[in-house]
Amino acid sequence: MRLVALLMLAMLLTLQECTASNVVSMPGAHVQNPSRWAYRALFEVTTTSDWTATYLMCGANLAGYRLEIIEGGKAPKLDVGASLSKNSIWILKRSLDTTKVTIKATIALTNMTGNGRITFEILKGSLGFTSLILYEYNGQNPIEITAFMNSRSGSDKNSQSFSVTTDTLIQGKPQSIASGHYEKLVWAFYYPWYNTSIWSSPYVSDKALIGAYESSDANVIDKHIRMAKSAGIDGFIVSWCTDWCPNQNLDTILNVASRENFKITIYLESLAKEGWLGRPRAKASLESMLLCFFQRYGKDSRYYQIDGRPVVFVWAVDSQSVETWQDIIGNVSSSGYRGFYIGETTNINYLQVFNGIHLYGTLPSEDLLASTRALSLSVRSYGLLHAEQPTEKLWAATLTPGYDERKIPQRQGFSFPRDNGTTYQKTFDAALKSDPDWILITSFNEWYENTHIEPSETYGWKYIDLTTVYSSEFKDIRLVPSLKVSRMVSLQGQEGQLKVAVLNSGNGSAIEVAVWSLTSTANRSIGTTDRLLPGEEMHHDSPLNIPLGQSPLQLPPGEVTYKDAYGHDHRSELAPALLYRLLINSAYGSTSGAGWYEANTVARITVSPTAVPALGVAGFLGVRNVFEDWNGDVSAAAANTTIVMDTPKTVTALWSTDFTQLYIVVGIMIAVILVIAIVICIKKRNCFKDKESQLKLQ
Repeated sequence: MRLVALLMLAMLLTLQECTASNVVSMPGAHVQNPSRWAYRALFEVTTTSDWTATYLMCGANLAGYRLEIIEGGKAPKLDVGASLSKNSIWILKRSLDTTKVTIKATIALTNMTGNGRITFEILKGSLGFTSLILYEYNGQNPIEITAFMNSRSGSDKNSQSFSVTTDTLIQGKPQSIASGHYEKLVWAFYYPWYNTSIWSSPYVSDKALIGAYESSDANVIDKHIRMAKSAGIDGFIVSWCTDWCPNQNLDTILNVASRENFKITIYLESLAKEGWLGRPRAKASLESMLLCFFQRYGKDSRYYQIDGRPVVFVWAVDSQSVETWQDIIGNVSSSGYRGFYIGETTNINYLQVFNGIHLYGTLPSEDLLASTRALSLSVRSYGLLHAEQPTEKLWAATLTPGYDERKIPQRQGFSFPRDNGTTYQKTFDAALKSDPDWILITSFNEWYENTHIEPSETYGWKYIDLTTVYSSEFKDIRLVPSLKVSRMVSLQGQEGQLKVAVLNSGNGSAIEVAVWSLTSTANRSIGTTDRLLPGEEMHHDSPLNIPLGQSPLQLPPGEVTYKDAYGHDHRSELAPALLYRLLINSAYGSTSGAGWYEANTVARITVSPTAVPALGVAGFLGVRNVFEDWNGDVSAAAANTTIVMDTPKTVTALWSTDFTQLYIVVGIMIAVILVIAIVICIKKRNCFKDKESQLKLQ
């Protein structure tokens, strides 16, 4: 009989449609999105039947609920629940059980539509009765509006309907349950565990477009971050644990990300690894992992925080009870570490502990939109229904391009096709319509499960480009390339070279970039690349006929063509250019600045050093060649100066010979010789006097 009741309940979860479409005016709300505002009400349901269900049939939608059993909690096989997508609350018991059960259901109501009335329907089994007392609860205390009784029997559902005017439930001020408290962000799950041997594994069915990489390589991480940023991704959620995860890579990721202004959080791997499967970790192990994380990264400025608390995504929180997580997080907080925790679950009871909820994998199904929206509303209305936790909870919706575990040992072989991007589109549509605070992408680079959006040999850049479109719509931004082209002529021996550099100074990818030289006879491509990420530069050198002597050089016109991720074509013209040659002559030192310049541009010329020792003995004795000034088409005394290239120019560095050091050396040598001579002379004179004295004494 219990099974019959469950089946009947399932069959009845189909709502009637209201014919009216009037929307109750809500302060500050846009009529097209009334679900951003909610009113609070209270049901008190009492039943002696073995099953009963109450439906909101017309005039409002259930946006959240809080159920409390007031009486009869020990009734056999008692099951109390609710469904937001079906607008229903139910009580189930063992078949033919007549134990009196009373529950209190605090509910949030949105979309107050209908002809000024809200219609309810009470269904029940053939035993006993069901009564319902309805309260308006927008103030501090609930106010009773009306009561209903259904004691019918003899049919399958024993239905009885009743209605109340909308005005009775919208007294007081509605509460906002919209997103907006948190900055809109797009995140992608990121896995730092790859080495070059993995790419030849039979368990990986696709390969990275950048080649077989090591996750520890800072250059690879930098490339990944620039790919992600070009698609509007704001940060990575990095897989992390203290046993099988390569923790040293997180430090490298944080270093690179801080340079790129890119956000980083971790995904706490709450399941221990058993082959290719996972098992719940011990409570002490989870607590130890969190303490280890906070001790190392809790005050790290490179790590993303909300209100001074490091953000921690937690995988598979259902593997532990709400009470266990309360103990774990409570003990970590008692140690002085406060985090902002976002749990992976569909059970809103975990919001007693966690600051937000997310899902890891979402795939298209008939009820994806309804279930995603229902979970969002549950998170949004949580603070309204739990006065003891009024802080807004965070809702992060997830998109997935597809899934395939068929090559992974020990798995059950589930797969869901990408369907050329349709799966990604459907999961994005469901995510966006759930009004999320954040959007998560599963994943950037989980290659084993084939959920990666990282450019690959199989899919190319398709999913990066789709992500660009989706993140733009979510955040209301545009990610567009902006190309700057520079042309320079150089001489290598007797051969001329046209050097072309194209820099993407925008915030989006430039796709199918081509630089064209336009001549009277043909258009010639002088440089192409498939993809130019923001901040990247492409270079191309091509031969060029250089005129002899100082004749001007005429560059033909050109253009740069490229696409953006939205499929729009772009074209930038390169005007024809007249170039003049600058020649620099100097007998000494090294010069810079010689070459070809577009007409009327400014060239900078330099010579260094400005003093050069003379050759041979003269240089040894301190004779120097010293720069005096520039002569020719420019006159300037400074060794570093500029010249306007309005005609061909030739400049010569003039040098003079500086004998100052030689004069000093010669002077010193003469002085030394004189001193020596004087000393010798004095000594000889003294010697003569001594001999003369000796003769007199004789």
